[in-house]
Amino acid sequence: MKKKSTYNNPFTAFSVKDKFFGISFVLFFQEIWSIHIFYIIIIFAFLYFYPKRAKQKLEKQRKAWEKKFADKTAEFQEEIKLINRKNKKNEDLLANMLPTQTANEIKSHGKASSHRFKMVTILFADIQGFTKIAEQMNPEVLIDELDKIFFYFDSLAEKYNIEKIKTIGDAYMCAGGIPVKNKTNPIEVILAALEMQEHLKKLHEANDGKYSKIWNLRIGIHSGPVIAGVVGKKKFSYDIWGDSVNVASRMESSGQSGRVNVSATTYELTKDFFEFEYRGKMPVKYKGEIEMYFVQGIKAGLSEFENIISPNKQFKARLSLLRMSDIKEIVVAKLTKELPKDIVFHNHEFSINFSNKVELLGLGENISDEEMLYVKTAALLYNIGMTKNYHQFIEKSKEFAHETLPNFFYSDNQIHIICELLESGLKKSKNKSILQKIFHDAYFEYFCSFEFIEILKALFKENENLGKENSMQRFFAKQLKQLKKHTFYTKTALILRDIKKQEQIVQLKSYIQKQKY
Repeated sequence: MKKKSTYNNPFTAFSVKDKFFGISFVLFFQEIWSIHIFYIIIIFAFLYFYPKRAKQKLEKQRKAWEKKFADKTAEFQEEIKLINRKNKKNEDLLANMLPTQTANEIKSHGKASSHRFKMVTILFADIQGFTKIAEQMNPEVLIDELDKIFFYFDSLAEKYNIEKIKTIGDAYMCAGGIPVKNKTNPIEVILAALEMQEHLKKLHEANDGKYSKIWNLRIGIHSGPVIAGVVGKKKFSYDIWGDSVNVASRMESSGQSGRVNVSATTYELTKDFFEFEYRGKMPVKYKGEIEMYFVQGIKAGLSEFENIISPNKQFKARLSLLRMSDIKEIVVAKLTKELPKDIVFHNHEFSINFSNKVELLGLGENISDEEMLYVKTAALLYNIGMTKNYHQFIEKSKEFAHETLPNFFYSDNQIHIICELLESGLKKSKNKSILQKIFHDAYFEYFCSFEFIEILKALFKENENLGKENSMQRFFAKQLKQLKKHTFYTKTALILRDIKKQEQIVQLKSYIQKQKY
């Protein structure tokens, strides 16, 4: 039998030894491949889990830092709030000790300068019998009652725009017309003095006369020049000096309990508002004889419900008319300083003349004091808005009225009426009110003035400067048309005109004709 060749079978081509090595190689390869797969899995796992873990770690650190930062920020903000509270407390304390302007000056510059005031009204109030009663009465009760009285006096000082100067024991000192100058301070100080006395009377009634021996008030008032400033470096104190302070002190010491004693100077400044009792010339230490007056109360017809200490609407209107001079100073100063130079017609002189003409027509038309207040204020403020925007000056003038007039005790309703006049006073309307008629006639008074041509030249120059006109001839032709349509609404304006309308038309036509040649 033939032996089969194993070489012809590929599966039997290897010997046993060859098979062993082949199996070993396969096993080795499988082992190596398994290790590689394992490492690959490890690497992929690392690449997958490590960034995630690192991200988690970073996120945890970020949150920790954010919390730390938030805590520090909150701590810092709390410190800022604490500092702000301390600063506010210091500012409030400074504001209570000093006038606002003076306190601001000290905060800005570290010191405050002294100022001279031409007319200030000084009030001294002294509680009678206080020293003797202080020896017999419980000190705590005594000081508590005194504190209540002075607290009420402080509220009156704030109400009447008066500056409290100081208290010395049972004496109270204040002054009107500082640190902001005004011309109404003598009247306002007397009003405060009358309310002080009334408060003490009510205190007697409330206590059934229990403390009548103590709470009797003696008040002295004088008006005159002073120097005001701050004394002290660590402890600031606002004070006033001058002979006027000494005279006011003498008015108090020469007065009587329950009365308000004033000097002849204060009397002259307030006699149109109050009733007085002349005391004659009284001897005053170091001063000789000085004329003095007791204030009886508000004049009849100017008090509310015959109450001699409560001013009525007419009193307040007259007082506001006096304040007009203070407003006029502010307006004139603002126009002089801030009005563009191109505006040569509607300048500060125009405002003063407009206000004066309004007053003249108002007197002729016999309007009330309150109506006079409205129309005069509107005339004075008419062109103040031109300092901000010439083309929208009425709106700006109204804004100025809302910002400024409350400082002079104008009510919201009064300001509303004034703004209505500013808005509609010069507009054409068949049903104009008497105030609108006066406002209109006072503004266009120059239409029947001898200086009409010169006024038109100034008005043209202003329009030319602002780019509204470039031809005088055309401008004058427009004014001629306006003059022909113009009419005065009030009888007073017709009476006071310099020249009749037809005569003015003839003169303007003649001037225009001459300009052509």
